[in-house]
Amino acid sequence: MAASLAASSLRASSAGLRSNSALLVQRQRLGASAATVHRAWGGVALQPLQFNSFSASASVSATDVAAIISDELKFEQESYEKPSLSPPAGWEINEKDGRSKVSLTRDFGDEVVQVDFTAREYGTDDYEEDADEEEDDADEDDEDEVALPESMTLEVCILKENQMQVLIFEVETDGESMDVLDVSLDKMKMEAADEQDEPEDDQDSAYGGPVFSELDPKLQEAFTSYLEERGVNAELGQFIMDYSEDKEQREYMTWLKGVQSFLKQ
Repeated sequence: MAASLAASSLRASSAGLRSNSALLVQRQRLGASAATVHRAWGGVALQPLQFNSFSASASVSATDVAAIISDELKFEQESYEKPSLSPPAGWEINEKDGRSKVSLTRDFGDEVVQVDFTAREYGTDDYEEDADEEEDDADEDDEDEVALPESMTLEVCILKENQMQVLIFEVETDGESMDVLDVSLDKMKMEAADEQDEPEDDQDSAYGGPVFSELDPKLQEAFTSYLEERGVNAELGQFIMDYSEDKEQREYMTWLKGVQSFLKQ
């Protein structure tokens, strides 16, 4: 019965929008009877409709947002300068518009080296302000605050011809160095059918390798040299940092255009 009442009220509200007086009446009715009505669209449950706060100002708000976005887009477009970026020798870059993931690949003997990263994924999030800190210490803390170094996390995969396994490195770079965080050996899945060869539980429980920082220092250094020999070095790290920033900027402007177009329709 509540659903029927809500549907009836919604139809009445739609017709009542033709005049301001009718709108006020419908808002009073629907505010009490349909405040908890939920709609499902495409399998996604929406939040309760807040009829008591609905007004013609909603279209004004959309106009305001569109205007601000237009100004922001204009500013970004006018200030954007496309940099001249080329990957280090031997590397090929692969990216798609609208996707934040970027891949770099190169051949090394019978191996294929692939480096994946997500655009603008740098700047650590580990730092958190203590909300309970006394206000008297705020000025002193601001003076002592040191800018955190920017860094990015990369995934480096080493694939060998005729090998069904892949050596995977998790690497962090700040553009000046490459620091290995983790090393694992995983199966290379060539086809979807291969996933059925091993139960999902076994895949989840597969040994991922030792804690890298606990390895013998000589082995840690050897892994770093292993990657440098394959072109995963500071030069590549700096290129990735620069390219990531530019990629993010381009995607941001595209995003602004998309939202602007949506609001105008």
